[in-house]
Amino acid sequence: MLAELALASAAFNTVKEFISNGKELYDCGEQLVGYFDAKNSLQKKVNNAGGNKSDLEEFMALEKLKAQEDELREMMIYTGRAGMWQDWLQFQKQAAEKRREAEIAARKAAIERHENIMEWIQLAAALTAGAAVFSLLVWLFYTFAYLPKYG
Repeated sequence: MLAELALASAAFNTVKEFISNGKELYDCGEQLVGYFDAKNSLQKKVNNAGGNKSDLEEFMALEKLKAQEDELREMMIYTGRAGMWQDWLQFQKQAAEKRREAEIAARKAAIERHENIMEWIQLAAALTAGAAVFSLLVWLFYTFAYLPKYG
């Protein structure tokens, strides 16, 4: 969790430095991607944590990210173009929806792949059982039809 927070903070500080040096927010695309990737990773870890980290530590990490995002919002409003923050929020919403759709499609593909594997295993088992029954019948036929009868 600390690694993600460190990555997010480093990317955010790079963005702040770019802006303070007179560069445009557009020039910080790679750093912003790094920031939001680290933020999402941290949020997933906090949401999936099974109580093995302290609640205070998780809360403070999320608060730090919230403060950084508030500062980023102000940078977008004051140094970006008009409506940039609202466009960013809309873009985030669309990207999250696409990620959810991709995750659902990946799960469906995995289920379908699993079902196909199970069908092949069942077919192989049926063919093996059929071959065993056929071999048994051939053996029985040979045993009773061609061998001399005693008795």
